[in-house]
Amino acid sequence: MTRQEKRALRLQICRTLDEHCGNCETKKQALKGKSSSAWDAASQNLQTYCNTQCPVGKQLHELASKLTGELIRPEPIEIKPEKKAPVKLMKVVSKPREELTPESYMQDREKGLKEWQIAIQYDISPSGLYSRKKRWREQGLLAENEQRRKKA
Repeated sequence: MTRQEKRALRLQICRTLDEHCGNCETKKQALKGKSSSAWDAASQNLQTYCNTQCPVGKQLHELASKLTGELIRPEPIEIKPEKKAPVKLMKVVSKPREELTPESYMQDREKGLKEWQIAIQYDISPSGLYSRKKRWREQGLLAENEQRRKKA
């Protein structure tokens, strides 16, 4: 098969996906209003439907078989859901802006908090925290604390 023929087949596959699969009512109904965990299961069921029962899916398999030169059989795909690790939530206690000092910043860093977490904790933006750190360095309030942290 020549490069032009392969290109024509790939373009036909793309057009078919755009025209039929992009506007597929079955897909819209299957995924409508699903939460993230339910969406994954619905997406897997939808993929099985598309591979085995949908006429457009069968047509796409035929085109792919021509393109690869191998017989591609639409078979149901069984994907086992992955067990996700529980999300560890950080307790956020909002503090007034006045409480953020170089000392409190260094204490939070020593506790292992990242800079974005410290910014959230004090209800300031990460860029605001950066500006304060820069000002503290210029005033000489942060330089010795940071050097001590780097040595440890």
